[in-house]
Amino acid sequence: MYPFELGSRFLYEVNDADSILFKSRLMIVGLSILLGLYVFRFAKDISGWTSGYIALLFYAFCPNILAHSGRVTLDLALTAFVFIALYHYHRALRHRCITDLIGASVFTFLAINTKYSGLLLCPIFILYSLLFRYSIGKPNDGPPHFDSRFSSQRVTPVSLFLLVFFTAVVLTNAIYLFNGSFSSIRGYHDSLQNRPKAVESTIFRQLAETPIISSLPTCLPAAYLRGLDLTLHEDRESLHPNWYLGKLYPQDGNLPSYYLVAFLLKTPLSLLIVLTLPGLLTLYPVIVRFKNKHRNNKLKPEQNSADPVEPFTPLDSIARYQLIFLLIPCGVYFLFFSLICQSQLGLRLILPIYPFLYVTAGFLIPRMFQNQKPAASIIAVLTGWFMLSSLLIHPHYLSYFNELAGGPDKGIHYFADSNIDWGEDIKGLKAYMNMKGIPEINLMYYGPNGSPEIRYYGIRQAPPERIDRSPWAISATWLYYADIDAIRKAVPFSLKTRQPDDKVGHSIYIYLP
Repeated sequence: MYPFELGSRFLYEVNDADSILFKSRLMIVGLSILLGLYVFRFAKDISGWTSGYIALLFYAFCPNILAHSGRVTLDLALTAFVFIALYHYHRALRHRCITDLIGASVFTFLAINTKYSGLLLCPIFILYSLLFRYSIGKPNDGPPHFDSRFSSQRVTPVSLFLLVFFTAVVLTNAIYLFNGSFSSIRGYHDSLQNRPKAVESTIFRQLAETPIISSLPTCLPAAYLRGLDLTLHEDRESLHPNWYLGKLYPQDGNLPSYYLVAFLLKTPLSLLIVLTLPGLLTLYPVIVRFKNKHRNNKLKPEQNSADPVEPFTPLDSIARYQLIFLLIPCGVYFLFFSLICQSQLGLRLILPIYPFLYVTAGFLIPRMFQNQKPAASIIAVLTGWFMLSSLLIHPHYLSYFNELAGGPDKGIHYFADSNIDWGEDIKGLKAYMNMKGIPEINLMYYGPNGSPEIRYYGIRQAPPERIDRSPWAISATWLYYADIDAIRKAVPFSLKTRQPDDKVGHSIYIYLP
């Protein structure tokens, strides 16, 4: 039995599941509120109060943030810890403040112990340190003069990085009581040989066979190392079915465009415009000047055209520095999950990029159209469009797809699984059955085998002798995974090509007999 199946039985069979879920969600909601405050603070620190309010507005209405703020999962928690750790690291680089050093260390510790992808903080910190080091090396082409408050000249960006990660690693060892800490990869590999059912990732096996590396201490607890090993094994060697752009990949497959396409289709279109418009507006005066120059060559001097008004205030060196700082985490997450990670498990894996994008939006919007009268109107339209997109999908935020995808009803043609269907509408199915007077139903639910939540919510499944006379309720993911042998036997083939008669939310399709 898989751990999530055991957990599902524990939750729904021997406990008051709704009460436990409600109390558990409060923790994630609290983290979401904390993250929102840091989004506001980060944007305000680098670009003023207006930027802070704009960033907070985008964050508060983000369908992807709202989708995961009410779920007892680790994706929003990781997003919060990564963002807050980088906020404090950014401040520690600038101000050399002991409070920010502690904040960066503690939230780095929380991030790397929430999900293993929190370890991506390491390359991000390195890039931050390099950017800061080479920016301040040029007095006229970098951030402003930064004051220092501890060990002024002795704490370099490199030593700050080492301090933060050393503290996070020590705290990680402490919560594991230093059990198996500082063992070598070879020692870990040899310990698995005495466990007949133990699995080991190819990466760890190769490291154990490398003479010099295999003898080096890992500086991590044995249990933490084991979890990382299993995660790498799951990513590389235990792949799962995937539905992507109208095609079923039985075992994931190498899909480097997966996360980019998911981002483009599940991010509100108004935000994409906000993020790309400054670049286009920067090119506008260049194009106009080129056309004017070409035309002026044919005119008399007194007929020459005036230079075009800049619709977007160009970024100075400090602003460029801040913008690069915000975009580095987005680039690292995109590159890692697109080119290195082999599992495509949904947009949730790159959720940490969104707070940085909203700070970026708050940073860019005040600089848009500063020399143009339509500024307020255009910004108001984009912001209102963003808010409306979120309000229209309420409360089914997980199923959000933007206008490029055709909205949430068309989203299943591009993606499945946690991008649209995580079993979230099972409670709504019972309400639908009560409203329509349906006593029993044929159900193919995207949940654990046996799905104890089905029994918990009182959903009666039709017995075999009444299958043909009872409606079908099929999770969208299972419907599009119907080409897999194990699922094809349970889902009537005719339903895959038939339009559903009704829907519960956007993830459960209803077919009447």
